[in-house]
Amino acid sequence: YLTAFWSRLGYEANFIQEMMGHQGEIWVLSLINCDFDITLVDSFHQAITFWIMEAPVTWMCYAVYTHPTLAQCELLWPYLHQLREGSVNPWLLLGDFNEVIHPSKVHGYQFFPVREAKFLNFINACHLLEVEAEGNGYTWFYKEQGGVSKVKKLDRVVANLGWRSSFPGAHALTLPRTHSDHSPILLRLAEKDPSL
Repeated sequence: YLTAFWSRLGYEANFIQEMMGHQGEIWVLSLINCDFDITLVDSFHQAITFWIMEAPVTWMCYAVYTHPTLAQCELLWPYLHQLREGSVNPWLLLGDFNEVIHPSKVHGYQFFPVREAKFLNFINACHLLEVEAEGNGYTWFYKEQGGVSKVKKLDRVVANLGWRSSFPGAHALTLPRTHSDHSPILLRLAEKDPSL
């Protein structure tokens, strides 16, 4: 069903990874007949790693859907850190990290400093920078009975300095959510279009 849906929109599924012990999947899509190559590097129950080759830049991308439990998160950070060890290429991670990195990015819900510290340790150890995002500052929404809304920023794009240098005009757009409790994030590699 979803493959046909994306196909009607002009996309094809390159890779799909089911989550272990949690509902959902990671999908890596590209435009049908795109002018770059995508090659699978590795697949893990919380991430898909792949090369994107488009002259003159080859870079590694990690599509992430972090498990919401701390024990499972703690499996992902060393896995990703190990994959990037020794890599001199630009690399980027994007997706649902299921982590809030600042108390201002959560409303109506508890902030967990211990989880934040573990995630920030990973970000700092890998020398990652957040890619600027436009749009709503929250990417996850939940409305309880009685109308109480809970919101968090869980989804993001982070990259190393090599990637940022290769794509200095790159930015992310937090799109309106439609069929999910998460807002999709669109990554644009080129300078901002002044008509947007």
